[in-house]
Amino acid sequence: MRRVLEYTSQINSVVIQHCEDMSLSDKGVMNEGYISTVMGVKGIPEISETAVIARDILLTEFVRNSRYHIQHISCGKSVELLRSAKSMNLNVTGEVCPHHFILTDKDCLEYDTDAKMNPPLRTEDDIEKILTGLKDDTIEVICTDHAPHTEYEKNQGFYDSPFGIVGLETAIGLTYTYLVKTGVISFEQMIQKMSVNPRRILNLQQVNIREGERAVFTILDLNAKWKVDRSKFKSKSNNTPFDGYEVQCKPYCVINKDQIYFSKL
Repeated sequence: MRRVLEYTSQINSVVIQHCEDMSLSDKGVMNEGYISTVMGVKGIPEISETAVIARDILLTEFVRNSRYHIQHISCGKSVELLRSAKSMNLNVTGEVCPHHFILTDKDCLEYDTDAKMNPPLRTEDDIEKILTGLKDDTIEVICTDHAPHTEYEKNQGFYDSPFGIVGLETAIGLTYTYLVKTGVISFEQMIQKMSVNPRRILNLQQVNIREGERAVFTILDLNAKWKVDRSKFKSKSNNTPFDGYEVQCKPYCVINKDQIYFSKL
């Protein structure tokens, strides 16, 4: 990792890390804790995530001009480590997915494979710390960790089914409903975290809305209330734990490559 940071620092590139020490996660299938004990399944301890983050932050501090991004944060301790790195003015950023600020390991109680993901759903205490990190902009990006799997794959049982859920169709509605409507972040912060900041971190040109520019944006109906219906998804699969959730703020259409695509969610 030191060498990776050294090489990427020379070209102003960012290292994007799925933070997992697999010798510690050790083939676990959900968060290690009370719920995994009740269910009798092997857990993934938070240290498998936080140990890697702590190590890499120290390496980022050591390697001058390096840039490091933490993918799909699931632990409250990870937020604290990120906040500490920012206080030292290190080039460290982080992201979180809607399922990690909405759901907990209790959603696995019925051995629902749509609640099986990596990193796993954690606890209510982790959610509280993640929400604080979103509110104070410690966490700069909201992502999806979009992971489509077929119904056949997800029906293999809790141990044998693959990790992951789809997140593209539900990202806007869940983020607006659980963060903006509840006052955790403003609508402007939502746009920053879902559009502006990701492009900045990846060194991509920002989208400009003005005459002469190619139109690449999504139009939202902020007042539209809708129910998540997996049968209407356009992804290659529909593995989601949010089927039936009532949300607000609906994508109305997407404008891209001189075409307009209207939502049927």
